[in-house]
Amino acid sequence: MNEEIIDKENEVKHYKSLEAVAKSDGGKLLIKELKTKIADNINFLINDFETLPEIQLRTICAKIEAALGQLRMLNRAEKNAKVSVAELEQLLEEAKEE
Repeated sequence: MNEEIIDKENEVKHYKSLEAVAKSDGGKLLIKELKTKIADNINFLINDFETLPEIQLRTICAKIEAALGQLRMLNRAEKNAKVSVAELEQLLEEAKEE
């Protein structure tokens, strides 16, 4: 149980750190840039997909996927932190009962 609590504490720290980044001025700028990057790549894909070689299409899709992953990570940090804190509190409560 102790190891599980330590893992959950580390998870909470991780999400709280991401949440702090997302809420900072730099994080807000990063989120804005990621959204712009995604939109630009989608527009490029929509406008030129008929003439682009397959490798370039795959590259653009990979760029979109990477940017979306980063954006999701930052946008979901606050919710994930809350869930992890609740889970940690439950683990601590269970540990008290034992």
